[in-house]
Amino acid sequence: MSKAQASAEAECWRAQAAARYDELLTRHPEAYADHAEEFWLTVGGDPERALRLARQNLMLRPTPADPRAVRRAMCQFA
Repeated sequence: MSKAQASAEAECWRAQAAARYDELLTRHPEAYADHAEEFWLTVGGDPERALRLARQNLMLRPTPADPRAVRRAMCQFA
């Protein structure tokens, strides 16, 4: 498999994951905000969206990890 083919395949999988996270967040935002935040901060490539989700998760169900997630997203977004 060439590098271009691998890149195209990776983009296909990333797009499918993004679409699925959108569906899950629509149905169950409280359950998937933290998972989606991690996705968008990393392979999803949207730190602004990750920051919104991290803040949302912090408001929905604060845990000791949530403030760290918000700070990490803020560093990526800035």
